[in-house]
Amino acid sequence: ALKNKYAPVYVFKGDCYLAQRDPGKACENYEQAIYFDKNSKDAYIKYARAYKDVNTDLAIQKLNELKALDPTFSLANEELAKLYYDKNRFPEAVKAFADYVASGNDTNEDLIEYCMALLMNGQYQDCLDIAKKGLARSPNNFVLNRMAMYSTIELKDYASADQYAATFLNTVTDKRLISYFDYLYLGRLYDADKKYNDAAQAFENAIKKDTTKYTFYKQVSDAYESAGNYKASVDA
Repeated sequence: ALKNKYAPVYVFKGDCYLAQRDPGKACENYEQAIYFDKNSKDAYIKYARAYKDVNTDLAIQKLNELKALDPTFSLANEELAKLYYDKNRFPEAVKAFADYVASGNDTNEDLIEYCMALLMNGQYQDCLDIAKKGLARSPNNFVLNRMAMYSTIELKDYASADQYAATFLNTVTDKRLISYFDYLYLGRLYDADKKYNDAAQAFENAIKKDTTKYTFYKQVSDAYESAGNYKASVDA
């Protein structure tokens, strides 16, 4: 017979409750597993995953406890980074991603999320550096080229941005994957390059992607005015 203080039993019971969509009961059992074996890493991770949308602060607390228990356990940093990212807590996500990437276990998907957190946090050079790390592995990854394009535009390095934009547009296999933000950034880039008609078209495409962004007709109008197309400017 199994002992009633055997941690894996409580982890299993937690999994059963989670399958029944009862995160509270699940986490009670994960807590019991940790009580009987503080090194039950599965219990910490599963507790955090179960509670990430129910009680985010408790989920974060449990992951930080796991980090304190074993600072080298990269999965704790990965879970923490993704949790902060999903909750739009970008400064904290950046720190957690930095710890995770330092472990060397990151994937391109991890780097993309790290880049976006850096971008949203205004750390444009860091965003570019991480994008370059991913592109060294996968030069034609269109999302990493997107991140590099965004960051170089923010850094006003338009010559580099032109190159990343060209690669990005050439590697998107489905044009429906070009987002509102892509067109917005492309509009800014074309405007900086004095390609005003292209800029106007990009801004118009951004509005087509998200019709709530009607304020960007001002950018459309300005771009057409700079191109000397006053009729289109007035229409916009």
